Amino acid sequence: MVEQSDSYVSSVFIQQRRSNYSISSRRKVENEYGSYACDKNYTKLLRDHLRSLVGSDVILFTTDGDQEKWVSCGKIKYVYATVDFGPGQNVIKAFDVQRKFEPKGPHVNSEFYTGWLDHWGEAHFRANVSSIVETLTEMLQLNASVNMYMFHGGTSFGFSAGSNLVENDILQPCPTSYDYDAPLSEAGDPTDQYFEIRKVISQYADLPPGPVPPATPKKAYGQVSLEKVTTLFELLDSLRYGDIIITDLPQTFEALGQAYGFVAYSTVVNVTYEEPTSLSIEGIRDRGYVFVDLDPVGIISRMDIVREINITIKSNQILTIFVENQGRICFGSGLKDFKGILSNVTLNGIVLTNWTHFSLPLNNTRQFEDRTTNEVGSEKKISDSFIPSLFAGNFILPEGEDPKDTFLDPTGWHKGVAFVNGFNLGRYWPVEGPQITLFVPKNLLLPYPKLNSLGVVELEGAPSFPYSMEFTDVPNLNGRVA
Repeated sequence: MVEQSDSYVSSVFIQQRRSNYSISSRRKVENEYGSYACDKNYTKLLRDHLRSLVGSDVILFTTDGDQEKWVSCGKIKYVYATVDFGPGQNVIKAFDVQRKFEPKGPHVNSEFYTGWLDHWGEAHFRANVSSIVETLTEMLQLNASVNMYMFHGGTSFGFSAGSNLVENDILQPCPTSYDYDAPLSEAGDPTDQYFEIRKVISQYADLPPGPVPPATPKKAYGQVSLEKVTTLFELLDSLRYGDIIITDLPQTFEALGQAYGFVAYSTVVNVTYEEPTSLSIEGIRDRGYVFVDLDPVGIISRMDIVREINITIKSNQILTIFVENQGRICFGSGLKDFKGILSNVTLNGIVLTNWTHFSLPLNNTRQFEDRTTNEVGSEKKISDSFIPSLFAGNFILPEGEDPKDTFLDPTGWHKGVAFVNGFNLGRYWPVEGPQITLFVPKNLLLPYPKLNSLGVVELEGAPSFPYSMEFTDVPNLNGRVA
């Protein structure tokens, strides 16, 4: 682990030598380490290695929650200890914890929470602006230094959205949007919270001259017609990453050299069960779509605590489990979280063997773009039941206009991934919520008369024909929650 940490830290800093640093730049190595570990040898090693990379005139500091036990484990000798806490906390009490470890120096709240992250299936977080203003005022009255997390909401494009883990290995995956209900929205627009925070800061510091930049213009480009190109199973060979791997027992994503996306696990069953029979996967990471000869028969889900379903199957039929990595765990003691199938797969208590693996990271965007632009109109009737499929369409922006930010609305679809011009916008899941729309920055779009492509990988169920998705000018991050 120490060697891996050394390698990672070096790779981050080697690209930004000290000559590139500015007064305002920061780099993070570990995060709130004291919350889940207390290995002083490890943190000292990180300190020494980091110091060798950045030199002696760069300030190193730690950030931990405002509990003495956390700061005690996170504190490193010769590194300044700070605390983090959100609105409504007892400011004096929180900084008293910091003072126990740093008798001199500034009070620092290194992560003042202006909002919070979302999870699929839970309502969108709404910040308490009055509480934020009150706590910020208390800190500035003490001449404290405050770093706001987040100040600018963001987007976890592609498969970069993380997840959290609660008791009993229950996963809480985060949606694509990291809007956070922050002072500046996901699209960079000032919110009511922004202007209230600005008022507070103006009482303690001079504001930059000039007006506040306005929200960026948005454009509703309307409906884009989509055609069903084919199923993902028909594309396994052309979209797969690396070789087809055959092993006795199922392998993890990591063993296959894959970080994100999907893996299709298949095996031929040599016994018949005409009555519903238990198919069990205790170690599903994270969501497994189960098929018998390409007919969907159920979903095994870590998030929904479904590790067993009943199926019927005949001898020589193919059992396929299409597994999705729903997001890497980003905090706590469960960070070592391998993806894929981590346990035996049992049918009626019998361990199934001889598994074939197809890796589908879906990161070859050029190949995906070729599919969406060249195969539109080649829809085929594959099955009466829905199986993961690729849909595609093209659109042209209005003449005489520069591209503008927009939002893709997948309402009517179920769960999947969307691509614009080969760029992975991220996951959508409108039947779950709270996020409905996907943010599409203007730089992803091609101006008139160039052709733009929209590609959709739908996993669970498309709307009725004719298929389409809409580009709108208004985000929706607080939609349906199942």
